[in-house]
Amino acid sequence: MVDSIILAVVVVLMAFAVKASVKHFSGKGSCCSSSPSSPVPEKKLSGAVLHKTLYVDGMKCAHCEDRVHRALDGISALAVTSADWRSGRVTVDLEHDVPQDLIARVVSDCGYSLRKIEDC
Repeated sequence: MVDSIILAVVVVLMAFAVKASVKHFSGKGSCCSSSPSSPVPEKKLSGAVLHKTLYVDGMKCAHCEDRVHRALDGISALAVTSADWRSGRVTVDLEHDVPQDLIARVVSDCGYSLRKIEDC
C-alpha cells in the first residue's frame, strides 16, 4: 500500500517536471531560454513625444530582459530605450499614448507582469 502511494506521488511529480521542461525548452517559460539570443535591434521612432518607465515583475536574468524588450518593441508606437532586469525597470519612448492594458497584455503574454507605469 505504501509503495503504491509513493509510486503515485513520483508519477505526479514527474508529470509536472516533464511539463515544465517542455515549456522551458520551447522558450515559453518565464525564465530562461535554452538558446542564446541575438542582440535586440535598436528601434527608432520618428516623433517620440512621451517618455515612460515601466515596472515589470518577474525578470530574473538578461534573457528575461531581452524577451520583454522584444515583446514591447512589437508595439508600433513604442520603442524601448533601456531595460534592466535587476531593477525591473524598462524605459520607453512613445509617439502617442498607448493604452496601459495593451502594454500589460504584451508583458503578460511573454510571462511577466506589469506592476505600474510612470511618466518620466
